[in-house]
Parts: sequence; structure tokens; C-alpha cells
Amino acid sequence: MRHNKAQYHGTSPVVCTTTTHPPNPAYGQKIIETDTGNVLIYYGATTQWTPEWNQAWGQVARTEITADVTFTSAGADFASASWQAYKNRRYKATAWFPRWATVAANSKFDYVDGSNAIIAGNAGINTLPVTGEPSRIYLFCEDFSGANGTVIRKCRVTSATASANTIGCTGSKGYWLIEDIGSFGPPA
Repeated sequence: MRHNKAQYHGTSPVVCTTTTHPPNPAYGQKIIETDTGNVLIYYGATTQWTPEWNQAWGQVARTEITADVTFTSAGADFASASWQAYKNRRYKATAWFPRWATVAANSKFDYVDGSNAIIAGNAGINTLPVTGEPSRIYLFCEDFSGANGTVIRKCRVTSATASANTIGCTGSKGYWLIEDIGSFGPPA
């Protein structure tokens, strides 16, 4: 089968860098950034250049926790992350950390935004062990982005008692991971 060469003109990705994107891209135009290795598609003036829309984009933010976290019934931020979110994208937050405490009491973990408004409450209610081998706790939460822009999400921990309590992370790392898990609507 013979192909008309003119039919495919302009369909190859444009090779550029993060600072030399095409000045007047067409909707659906594809680029390859030589400095990052990213393959991106232009989805219009609002969304601009992103990976392929219907695919999961993977890790967008990660925080490593290496110090102990002290908290009371007033609560404390266990971990936080910020990233560029896009309207109609889904994000999954995962917290993994060793757990032990200085006071045996129920503890509640909430997934909150930058102003501490609860997005998903009671992500985990656990009595933290005081002695013995630290156990692990995993928290999962799904988040939907309603707008483009930088977002902040935190894992907030509160104690059932007013006494100060501590989650031990010194000597054993904890992680707060945010992943893009795909779209739930068209590009904005």
C-alpha cells in the first residue's frame, strides 16, 4: 500500500525543550521535550501541554517523613504535598509510615486541603502501639480536581486524648505519595 507523503506532513511530534515549545500550537499537537524526555499534547489555552489525557500520569508529588510527629486532640500535619492539578483529573493519595506512640490512644487520620478542610475524614482510626515492633499503616484516598492550579493536600493526625502523642518515624521512613490515576472527563 502506498501512502501519500503529504497526508502525514506535520503529524510527527515537534522536538523542543521545556523552554522552546511551539509558539502557536494547534489543539492536539504533540511535542517531545529533549531535556525531560516528556511527550506532551496541547489541549488548548486552559489545560495547555500535558501527557496523553486518557492515561494515568503517575507520581505527581512525594514527601519523605524521617522525623517523629507529635500531635494532640488539636491535630498536627503528618505530611503535606503540593502539585499542579488539572480539572477533570483523578488523584490518589497514599500514606505509608511506621506507627508507634508515646500514649496508647485512638488516633484519626484525615486527608485535608491547604486550609485543613477535610476531604476524606477518618481515613484511619487506630490505637497506636506503645511498645514492641512498630507496625505499618497505609492510608488511601481518591481526590477529584475541579480546576486547574496548584493544590496542597495534607495527611492530618489527631488524638482521641488531649495528651501529647508522637508517631515515631525517626530511623524508619514514612512516605506521602500523590499519584495521577487518570481522567474522569474531557480536558478543560
